[in-house]
Amino acid sequence: MSYFTHPARRPGATRAGSTLLVPLHALNALGGTVVRKFPRRNFLHLAAAALPALSRIARAQTYPARPVLMIGPFAAGGPSDVAARIVAEHMSRVLGQQFVIENVGGAGGTTGSIRAMRANPEGNAPEHAC
Repeated sequence: MSYFTHPARRPGATRAGSTLLVPLHALNALGGTVVRKFPRRNFLHLAAAALPALSRIARAQTYPARPVLMIGPFAAGGPSDVAARIVAEHMSRVLGQQFVIENVGGAGGTTGSIRAMRANPEGNAPEHAC
């Protein structure tokens, strides 16, 4: 049986502020309200059970969701182009998305770097510089 401490004085008690243990079903007869504590352990169990439900709601998209454009700041056929194509082929197999390499040569790599800097900020146009 559950008990609740009621601030009523015990019959025959001499000290003020003594409490009386009252069964919960009899508390309404005394005109009190039931205040039940929610133990921390029970709260943590409830929170742990609700966590998977919340993670299903807020799920991120898989990256990359579209083909990825890799911008090379040097001319095609050079060593950085070959390295970028090898890396792009491996990433394409692992991530299951198409990787396109665009070589923008000129000004010692500055033109390609500026092109990568001005690309859409969605993360689908990384610059490869080897």
